[in-house]
Amino acid sequence: MDVVPGDSCLIFCSSRKNCENVALLLTKVLFKSLQNYKKDDKQKLINALTNEEGLCPILHKTIMFGVAYHHSGLTSEERQLLESAFKAGTLCVICCTSTLAAGVNLPARRVILRSPYVGNQFLNLSRYKQMIGRAGRAGMGNIGESILLCKNSELQKVKELITSKMNDSISTLHVDKDRGIHNLILSATFFSIAKTRFELHKLGKRTLLNIQQKRLNVNIKQIVDEAITKFLKAGVIKVKKKEEKILDTFKLNVSVVFPSQNTPSSSTSTDTKEDKRIKLTNETELELCSLGRAAIKGCIEMHCAYTLYQDLKKAQEHVILIDHLHLLYLVTPYDIISQIKPVGSVYYDVVINLSEKQMKTARLLGINEVTISKIRDGLMPKNVEPRVVHRFYITLILYDLWSQHAVYSISEKYQVNRGIVQNLLNAVASFAFSVVRFAQELEEFWPLTDLLNIFSKKLSYCCPMELEALMILPYVKIGRARQLYNAGFKTVQCIAKANPSSLQKKIPYLNKRTVIQIIEAAKLIILEKVEDLKDETEEVLNGINIETLTRC
Repeated sequence: MDVVPGDSCLIFCSSRKNCENVALLLTKVLFKSLQNYKKDDKQKLINALTNEEGLCPILHKTIMFGVAYHHSGLTSEERQLLESAFKAGTLCVICCTSTLAAGVNLPARRVILRSPYVGNQFLNLSRYKQMIGRAGRAGMGNIGESILLCKNSELQKVKELITSKMNDSISTLHVDKDRGIHNLILSATFFSIAKTRFELHKLGKRTLLNIQQKRLNVNIKQIVDEAITKFLKAGVIKVKKKEEKILDTFKLNVSVVFPSQNTPSSSTSTDTKEDKRIKLTNETELELCSLGRAAIKGCIEMHCAYTLYQDLKKAQEHVILIDHLHLLYLVTPYDIISQIKPVGSVYYDVVINLSEKQMKTARLLGINEVTISKIRDGLMPKNVEPRVVHRFYITLILYDLWSQHAVYSISEKYQVNRGIVQNLLNAVASFAFSVVRFAQELEEFWPLTDLLNIFSKKLSYCCPMELEALMILPYVKIGRARQLYNAGFKTVQCIAKANPSSLQKKIPYLNKRTVIQIIEAAKLIILEKVEDLKDETEEVLNGINIETLTRC
């Protein structure tokens, strides 16, 4: 109450649940008179949040006090609305996690850290400075102050934290290899930055890992050689010679020998029929095989690329097109599996209520009445891979989104934060395009390419057909698209011709700057279409002229 409601305050909490609890607690201890401060603006904010995907009961209660919570469990539209309201002074207190400190410009008069922990980890100096850096900003306020609450037993640790040095930047190029050294080698080979082992070693010497190799007790040359060996064995990279074309297959057992080695490295599998010993010199040119090119073109990590290849191979034999469920499964991202844990009872209820058409896909994946009963009882069925079980659960969430169910209701149904549900939709739309680019590089998947291409475009909007035209505009998600459509702005042309003031009046809680950006984007889209039509017309006319000259 020292700073609100005239100034603002950020309260950093250790967890998402703690943010919500603290926001509710403040409504019990703050003065009731705060509810009358900017009452109309608060009501507009509540209406705008309700129009998006439904309003959380906690926010409905706290906003009237000028208080809100902010964490990754919110949808992007909710976060944008709350951030705008905080900057405008409609909200004066935000209870947030440490993620708000990075990338969001929300300065406040006072910053309170409720604990020196983030989750169960003690704060480090960089994160601490990032959070207290929200207190006061040059040109935006005369003063800023931060308060850290801690227990007596934590005082010594806090003193050490404040007087400590900033953590060193340590290379992890060799730790997460798929995102690190493997990606570097594949990208360098694909773009012809490095074509030989010698050039790849030279590239490795220009990394931070090379500078820190003694400190980290690693050998950059050995790491590069191990990666090259792995890719040659897996059929991701091949020697650029006609006689070595056989390396492009997955059936070959390859032994790779470098000039310094006397014996070949061990093989990768025991079920291969041939054995091929490749002596790789520093000058031997390398190039990507089809799988390697597909992974790079699709921006897919290699461990996912192997799995995706097998899944698409299986789908070729048994693809089910009587429903969208199987196609959704094929474009469900693999890296989301760790973020969403299936709830056995929910999983059981959803699968049991699937239609017979949908059950065809479930049974194809090995999920039937027997296996789903085991999952409900907390057991993992032996005849189905855990990744398939987890991935299909996420596919079921996507199917509800595809069927136009509200994010808020899906969040409650599957017991997943609505922010994660919305991020899932964005992730699957992105991964769907990656799968298309991946399939385009592998000729054997040509029947799936066009099918997945059309499907991925529809998936990126995931809305009724009448709203698709509006979804191409910036700052327009499904909630705002529905508002525009209901207000009479049913096409991009209508929005391009609209007056900013009249559009702002008809769409609640839409600031003028955003309105202008939406209208300008609509005009630009119309102009691009006109230019495309002009080019097409010229091509047709040129064709007519050539035909006429030929006849003459």
